[in-house]
Amino acid sequence: MNKKGFTLAEIIGVVVILGLVAILAFPPMLNMIKNSENKISDATKTLIYTASSQYTAKYINDFPKKQGNVYCITLEDLIKEEFLNSSIQNENLGDYGLQTQVKITINNDSKYDYIIDNDCIEVK
Repeated sequence: MNKKGFTLAEIIGVVVILGLVAILAFPPMLNMIKNSENKISDATKTLIYTASSQYTAKYINDFPKKQGNVYCITLEDLIKEEFLNSSIQNENLGDYGLQTQVKITINNDSKYDYIIDNDCIEVK
């Protein structure tokens, strides 16, 4: 007798094995995608921080090296002064608004630290 096709048990076995492979492989793939999105965000932050550093260097008299001082600039300022070409796109958060602020703080080594902080309040 010549049998053609698969039995129900064989089909169920294949489905179970494929299900297990999917369960084991799917979470690591999601983590890789999430990590790649964070890297894009880090690259965007680096771009903003570099533009802020150039802005600070150009306007050094407005940013004296006194420890504890906090200064705020907006992305709009960076675009007006041509340190950025246009508004920044971030795949995680969408478009950064022009009023997004960069907080510039002088640290102990008289160097500047940059952080994106929309609640930035200048202390002079």
